[in-house]
Order: sequence, then C-alpha cells, then structure tokens
Amino acid sequence: IAALAIRLVYLGEMSDSPTFRVPVVDAENYDTIARAIAFGGEINEKLFWQGPLYPLFLAMVYKIGGGSIIAAKVAQIVLGALTCVLVLFIGARIFDRKAGVIAAAITALCGPLIFFEQELLATGWAAFWSAALIFLILETDRRRSIGSYLTLGICAGLGTITRATFLPFIIAAAIWLLVRINRRGRKTGGITARGGDHTHGSSSTATRGGDRKHGWAAVAARGGILALGFLVVAIPIAILCHTETGQFSFLPQSGPINLYIGNNPDTDKTLMIRPGAEWRDLTRLPTVHGSTGGASDRAFFMNRFWGYVKSSPGGYIAGLLGKTVQFLGSRELPRNVDIYIYRRYSRLLSALAWKARGFGFPFGLILPFTLIGLYTYRRRIPLPLFLYAVLYPAAIIFVFVSARYRTPIVPVLAVPAAMGLRHFADSIRKGRLRPAAVMAGVVAAIAFFTSLPGPFATERYDYRAEMHCSVGFELSKRGDLDKAILHLNEALRLRRDYGNAHKFLGLIRNRQRRPDEAVEHLERALAQNPDSYLIRYYLGASLLNLGRTREAIDHLERALAGAETAREEEIAEQIRVLLRAKRGEKAPEMR
Repeated sequence: IAALAIRLVYLGEMSDSPTFRVPVVDAENYDTIARAIAFGGEINEKLFWQGPLYPLFLAMVYKIGGGSIIAAKVAQIVLGALTCVLVLFIGARIFDRKAGVIAAAITALCGPLIFFEQELLATGWAAFWSAALIFLILETDRRRSIGSYLTLGICAGLGTITRATFLPFIIAAAIWLLVRINRRGRKTGGITARGGDHTHGSSSTATRGGDRKHGWAAVAARGGILALGFLVVAIPIAILCHTETGQFSFLPQSGPINLYIGNNPDTDKTLMIRPGAEWRDLTRLPTVHGSTGGASDRAFFMNRFWGYVKSSPGGYIAGLLGKTVQFLGSRELPRNVDIYIYRRYSRLLSALAWKARGFGFPFGLILPFTLIGLYTYRRRIPLPLFLYAVLYPAAIIFVFVSARYRTPIVPVLAVPAAMGLRHFADSIRKGRLRPAAVMAGVVAAIAFFTSLPGPFATERYDYRAEMHCSVGFELSKRGDLDKAILHLNEALRLRRDYGNAHKFLGLIRNRQRRPDEAVEHLERALAQNPDSYLIRYYLGASLLNLGRTREAIDHLERALAGAETAREEEIAEQIRVLLRAKRGEKAPEMR
C-alpha cells in the first residue's frame, strides 16, 4: 500500500511533463506496436526487435483500457508495488521480517525505479522478474515439488522474453537447483512427488549406490520439468518470430546491433547516435554493404563485433572494464531518456533521485551498503543471490550500460543493502562506535570512488532539448501542429543550433503552405548536417514551391546521389519524380 501510494503521488506530479501522454523514442515504438496489436490484430517483425513480452502486455492493457496511456501507467504502478512485496518476502525468507521490511522500503523509495516503472518501457517488468525469479528459486529449493519447478520455468521464460540479459543467471540458477537435488538424493535416496525426502536407515554401499541413482533420476525429472516450463513460453515466441522475421529465436533481433554499438573502436560515437536520421543510417549500414536484410543484417553486425574482438582484444577488454566502472558508478546514465531532466516536474523524484557533482543518489548509497551486507552475512545469503549480483550486471556490461538496464537490479540488491544498513545502525545503537566508524569509512570510500569517473559521453548531451524536439515531432505526426511548434521552438531556445528541430519546423511550415519559412529552417538544418540527403531532398522540394528551380535541382541531384549510395530506393524514386517535373511546377507534398 505504501509503495502504491508513493507511485500514485508521482503519477499525479508527472502528469504535466511533456512526455506523459506523448511517448517518444523507444516508448513511442512500444506504444505503436502495442496499438497495432490491440486494435488492428497486427503482428510484424517490429514486435521482436526487443523483448516481446512488454509490448504484448501493453497491447493487452490498451485493449482493456481503450488505449489509455494512463491505464498502462497505473497497471505498471501496481506491478511496481508487487515488486516491493516480493522483496519483502525475499528478505524475510533469507533473514527475518524486519530485514524484509527495510529492503522493501528501499525498493519502494528508489527514485530511478519509480521513474522507469511509469515510462512505457520494459524496465518495470524487468525489475519485477528480478525479484520474482529470486523468490521462486528459493521457494523451489524449499518445496522441491513438480509445480514449483514448472512455475519457475514458465517465469524464467517470461523473464527472458522481457530482457534476454536474464538468461545467463537463469542457466546458472537452474544448474544450482539441480546440483542441490543431486546432493539431497545422495543423502536421502530421492525425492517424493510432494517434495519430501525419503530417509533410509542403512548406510551400506548398495544403499548409497541406490541413493545416487535416485538423485540422478530426480535431477533428470526436475530438470525436464524446468525446461518444459521455459519452452512453453519460448517456443511459441520463436515460432512467431520465425513467421515474421525468418529466424527461429526467442531472443531479441536487436542483439547483434546492440553488441556492435557497445563494442567497437569508437563506442562513444556509436552510443551517442541519436534517434532519427543517425539511427536510420546505422540500421541501413548493412544494406549499403550489400546485405539483403533480415538474418543478413544481423550477421553483418555480429561480424563487426567479432572482428573487433579478434583484431583488438586489448581494446575490447579495456572497454569491458570501462563499462564495469560505468555500471558501478553512482549516477544514472542516460540512454535516450535522462532521468534527471524530469526532476523539474516532480518534487518526489527530486528528493529520491539526484546528483551532486559526481555523486548520484540513491545508487551511490545502495551499492556500498549492499557490499557490506554481502560480506557480513555471506554465509546466510543463498548462492542464487550472489549469482544474480554477478551475472545480471555481466550481461549488461557485455553490451552497454544505461540506467534503464541497470535499475532492475535494485530489488535484489535491496536485501543485502537492508542488512548492511541494519548492521551499521545496530553497531551505533549498541555503542560499537569503532566498527560503525569503519563501516562509515567504507561507505564513504565506495561512494567517492564510484562517483569519481566521468562524465561519460552519454552524460554530456542536452537531453532536455532532445525531449522537446522528439515531443514536437510526435505531435506533428498526430497533426497537432501548434503544440508541435511550441515544443520545437523550446528545443531551439535550449539549443540554438539544433538541426533536427529546424528540420521538423521546416517540414511543418511546408505542410502549412509557408515554403519561405520552411526554406529558412531547412537551410539551418542543412548547415548543421551538410551530408544529409534527406534534408537536401526536403529543401529542394521547398525551393521548387518557391519557384527557385535552379537551386532546387542542385539540391535534389545531390540528394539523389546520397539516397542511391544509401540504397534508399523509395526516397530516390520520390526525388526522381521531382527532377522529372516541369520547371516551375508545384512540387508534390513530401512524405
């Protein structure tokens, strides 16, 4: 109830933010896919670009809620509150109820988690599965029943089609469970259907051999049930994916390109490729090099990734170390969405997520108290929690680091963090000032060193201007041109040389039959990006509308050459139509 109340307050405060009803970038992509499924029954290859569970969930909520974004945000609030409850159960299971309450409170008050739970992104679901998988693994180990293994397998499958980064942890946790079964089988001679142990009084060699036989039989049976649960989820997704993309896989299609983005000789540049034309150029890179699309495109980026690893192993390892530093850093690293620019719309978020110089709250404190808890209570903490704390971050670091991918680890870290905080408070309460001082020094040292690196490339960008520009673009697509212009002008106020804002304003002015203003904005956009054949195409069409034929033809011919080089056949054909038009003829409306 407390977690729910906190999130409802935040929902009310954020209702005035520009992106509350106008999702942008990845959120807009999820929104578009979900609406196509909910109201058109349309499933296409876009569903499988990232993990498909979240857009399917969003489609279901839209279908029930009439397409309401607020209904989707409320559903995600409830999910976030349930995540806190699961954390309480995990803490109580491993330690005691007090530890569970403290851990749940840390989760309930984690600003980045609250923020991402209400974005139209998969982060809230990933946080839920983080807690749910740990809870179910502990329950399965305790119960050892067929139902518990089947449930765990199904949830492991659902977690994987939410975020593929769960897969290494799921495999390791499954091995741990099966090893535990085998060990118990050797001691007790097997497992009953209800999960209870068979106890034998004889300690003869024959009996021990029978115990091992029973143990391996139980391993095979439970392992098969676990795999069955996983495949019940994974196989239908793989079949659907094969139907739409030609690849039989339950893993996201974006995996190869993301590996390349995070692992190449100039990762700062690839990480900062912006949505829109820059991203379009990156995704069309395989086509320019002769790829035929689909699996060929994915193979192109995988080859680029492996080529970098083989040609520069030292650079690759250095990159992994650098990303490890980023993952452990106290600040929340942006990836198209910067949590810190939204603090202006919510007092609650301002209090629960902030940064001062290099230090970021709350992760700058959660991490050191987590490490204290893991060390102090290492004998009481079950191995799956350690496995998660290593393998989930490793899967993120293997690709690239950002706040939306790191935040789901918080519900699991909250449990040892709660015990670390409790141990520190108990030392003070009992007058053990020397150990308390040592712990305070450790916390300060970890917070300092994890705040020292940076700012990183993704932190040096103006996301506020980009947010207004993206909102303006989405509003223009909806036909709300007046509001779109307001947001685009705000983007230019924040960043006077913002080429994308000028480009979109130019397109809007063309739609409003004001080609003179369109040309002014498009010329400014072209000055910022002189290699853009798209801007030259837009500018050429606008110049035709003004009767400036000679200038228009020059821009259109250069745009055609660029489009042909990029193998953009549709755009190239549109340019050819303009070039074939009679001089002075009004240009067709741009698409």
